[in-house]
Amino acid sequence: MGLFGRKGKKGADAPELPDIPADAPWSSFADAAGRQWRSGDLRGAVALWKQSADRWDGKDEGFLRVYRGIPRRFSEKVVSDISKGVLHPCHQLAELESYMSLKFPDVTASVCRESFDSVSSKLDRMDSDDHVVLLCMNCFYLQIGRMGWAADIRDVPLLCRSASALAERSEGAAGKHASEGYMGSMNVKMAVRTLALYKGFFDQLSQDTEEAVRSRPLEDIESAVAYWSSAPADRTIRLAEGLNAVGRGASAGITRSNRRSADAAISAFIEEYFGKGSSR
Repeated sequence: MGLFGRKGKKGADAPELPDIPADAPWSSFADAAGRQWRSGDLRGAVALWKQSADRWDGKDEGFLRVYRGIPRRFSEKVVSDISKGVLHPCHQLAELESYMSLKFPDVTASVCRESFDSVSSKLDRMDSDDHVVLLCMNCFYLQIGRMGWAADIRDVPLLCRSASALAERSEGAAGKHASEGYMGSMNVKMAVRTLALYKGFFDQLSQDTEEAVRSRPLEDIESAVAYWSSAPADRTIRLAEGLNAVGRGASAGITRSNRRSADAAISAFIEEYFGKGSSR
């Protein structure tokens, strides 16, 4: 499975971003962001939300109410589109959360965590093993987005544990559809195997990250945290490559090559983090 390729339908190109006057209030950009997301363009919605934040005075409670409503609107569309076979690039939402954390550190709302909780809570509503896997994939990309933008790599194992726990719960949810007659048994077996492989990926990522942290002096870790806090950047691509390697293995039968690719992606993610901002 390629990036966002699982049964993904190719629709119309994402609409162009609206031409909004630079002196328009934050609400104009927030409204436009909502329309952009309803069209399925998450990247465009995030860009508009960032422009909305740039125009917020830090006091208007209306902005906070709308911002805190993002997880509800986000999860509603993600869950609705699962029945259409759509896998959204959910990791892009983490860019907005990172931007808000840097610009307004007193705003504690975690749109990614709340979106993950909201989408994953709909697991029991999925009516086929395929939909179970697709729900998980949307949640997994939310998590790797948070990992990819995390200033502190010590947050990664915790995020891995929630993803791994979801994969484990979902194995049972996918397996029950065999007896309920939704799908053929071979499809169910493949779905369960796929989820087990994704769980293994997050378990390995957690273990390797913890080992990397233990092997480095606290000075190096704090230096890296300071670097990525002051210069946030998206490192999600490495983890997406790892998930893709696992996905290919799930569909074609896991091979040593798939495992090596996933392991290499994890190593590259960790090395990229410590390669900047540390004294090593």
